[in-house]
Amino acid sequence: MEERATTLKQMGDCLMELGASLMSSGANTGRVRLTIERISQAWGIEAELLITSRALLIMVSRPNTEESVTIVKQNPPLAINFTTVSGISRMSWKAIDQKWGVEEIKNDLKRIKARPHYNRWLILLFVSLAGMAFCRNMGGSMIDASVTFVATFAGLFVRQEAHKKGFNPCLIVVFAAVTATMIAGI
Repeated sequence: MEERATTLKQMGDCLMELGASLMSSGANTGRVRLTIERISQAWGIEAELLITSRALLIMVSRPNTEESVTIVKQNPPLAINFTTVSGISRMSWKAIDQKWGVEEIKNDLKRIKARPHYNRWLILLFVSLAGMAFCRNMGGSMIDASVTFVATFAGLFVRQEAHKKGFNPCLIVVFAAVTATMIAGI
């Protein structure tokens, strides 16, 4: 790894890109913090994080110096993709073992983000089946479970469509919840 040749700003930007990718893919804040800390320690720098629902702030510094860089970035829209989350996690361990620098991590992150997402209809089917199974597990009848399947399918479909059209995330949740509730209520 080219620690001194790489500027603190470049390292911070790379860590920010990793953190933002994790956040937008649905990783929890603990996973984001752990991954950023793991890589920053391997690079011999310190990273302080502030994670909110709307933004990510990273301050990186070199120990025993006054050199530091602070980067703030608004979180990208949420597009849950746990394949990306697990890929970044595996990559972080590989980066440490093989002493990767900024360029290697950026290149691998591009590769991970370029992977295709799960098929939309497959997601709709399996999330709806999960809702149906949960209903049955909680003592619901087959009729209750079937209604749950349809309501879940419709609510998630509306959520996906609203997300594609770029609606506010809060409105997306409202649209999906109202749809699912109306179907279940009927």
